[in-house]
Amino acid sequence: MRCAWAHIVYHRASRLLMVLTHAPRVFLFALLLYDLTSFRGDYLAQVIGVHNPSIPAALDVLMGLIVTAAFVLPFTAIGLEAVSPCCCRRSFAAGRRSAWCKPG
Repeated sequence: MRCAWAHIVYHRASRLLMVLTHAPRVFLFALLLYDLTSFRGDYLAQVIGVHNPSIPAALDVLMGLIVTAAFVLPFTAIGLEAVSPCCCRRSFAAGRRSAWCKPG
C-alpha cells in the first residue's frame, strides 16, 4: 500500500512542479510577445535611438564571423567529442601503434 501511495504522490508532485515551473515561463513569454508587438515593429529602433554607428566593413565582417563561431562552437565540440573515442580506439586498439604514434 505504501508503494502505491508514494507512486501517486510522486507523479502528482512532478506534474505540479512542472506546472509551477512552466506557467511563469509561458506567462513571461506572452508578456514579451505583447511588449514586442505593441511597438508595431519599431521596438529595436526605439531601443537603439535610431543611431547607426559607422564602422569599417572589415570590422563588420569580423564581428559577423565571431558571432557565427559562437553559435557553431557548441555543435562542433559535441561532434568532436563524439568522434574522438572512435579515433582513439582505432589508434590504440589491442596495443598496436598507428601511423600517428610511431616510436621516436
